[in-house]
Amino acid sequence: VIAREDWLKEIVHVLEKNTNIGAAQPVILNPDDTIQALGGILGRLGYASLISANKETSLLKKLKDKQFIYTLYAHGAAIVIRKKLFEKLGGFYSKYFLYYDETDFCVRTWLSGFRIVTVLNSIVKHFGSATIGAQSPISLYYINRNALFFVYRFRFGLTYFLLSVMSRLSDLLRYSIKQDRERTLAIFRGIVDAIKYLGKMDPVREADKHRSKLVLKMTEFYRDYLYLFPKRSLVADKLYKFSI
Repeated sequence: VIAREDWLKEIVHVLEKNTNIGAAQPVILNPDDTIQALGGILGRLGYASLISANKETSLLKKLKDKQFIYTLYAHGAAIVIRKKLFEKLGGFYSKYFLYYDETDFCVRTWLSGFRIVTVLNSIVKHFGSATIGAQSPISLYYINRNALFFVYRFRFGLTYFLLSVMSRLSDLLRYSIKQDRERTLAIFRGIVDAIKYLGKMDPVREADKHRSKLVLKMTEFYRDYLYLFPKRSLVADKLYKFSI
């Protein structure tokens, strides 16, 4: 991560002025200066989408009158969290190990009554997936396993869990057709291990009490920020709309 000198100061200023904000992220750019993330949204199938991924920074002109925007979750590459809130919620859920830990924490933050934002005049540059590689076998394993853990932890129900499994099997089939054995096995192991270790995961009890509020919030973010997202295929768009 390469951070602009005042990135943290800008976020702290927003947190000090808005006591209902529990965590915040800066605008995160790719090495080529396109946008990597203005935050993220996700649906009940566990699929997460970064807001404005790979769009030009000229998009920020549409937000020039805003100091920050709300987001369902903050990108873990650069996130600032109130210490007392972090301790109160028990920090990151360690059983994820890699991926979805910040997503899980941010959703719990929303359920506890706090907000998550992206501060628009705070900027960092992040070399995404530089450590393990995008679409690497280890990345595919943890993303698929942990997405299923997430669906289970937030108690979206058996139907959504099974649909999430089926959608990941389609990804497995795609790599299988390409005869990419290593990635095919990584997704398969991720699905199998998710099912195998579900009994060791701790459900988020607050999700039972506030499920309708959470689903409504997911829907609102998708509707309000649709213009900030890269174009998706018709099938992908239908799948995401269904998942929320």
